[in-house]
Amino acid sequence: MYLKQGNSFPESTRDDLATLFEETIALVREVLGEKAFWLWRFRHNQWNWLARPTTSAYDAVMYVFSQNLHRAAELRRHAEDFRAAMPVFYQHHVQAFDARTTNMTNLRERDMLLGRLVESVVEHGRYVPSE
Repeated sequence: MYLKQGNSFPESTRDDLATLFEETIALVREVLGEKAFWLWRFRHNQWNWLARPTTSAYDAVMYVFSQNLHRAAELRRHAEDFRAAMPVFYQHHVQAFDARTTNMTNLRERDMLLGRLVESVVEHGRYVPSE
């Protein structure tokens, strides 16, 4: 549905959306690296990366990073902190990033949690859960 409507947007809007996507995906790649859309999961009695991109991670990461493009340099400076924080973050919020739950409430919760992650890493240099 969005693609159908999106194709009817003025060309300038489509260009703006393309720029937003390109800037966001570049920032995500620089800050989070190849594991940007992977999930940290407990499987076979150990925590490890689910070594494939997931929409559960993709949607929230892309949304939150797009909302933080104005502080891209700051996020880049914390790239190593973000990479170290991701496993801790996912262990605290494993339920929220369950791929089987994809209603609007779950999507908004993921966005909110990722937003808190960004704030925590920028402020503290690590993920500090706000529970």
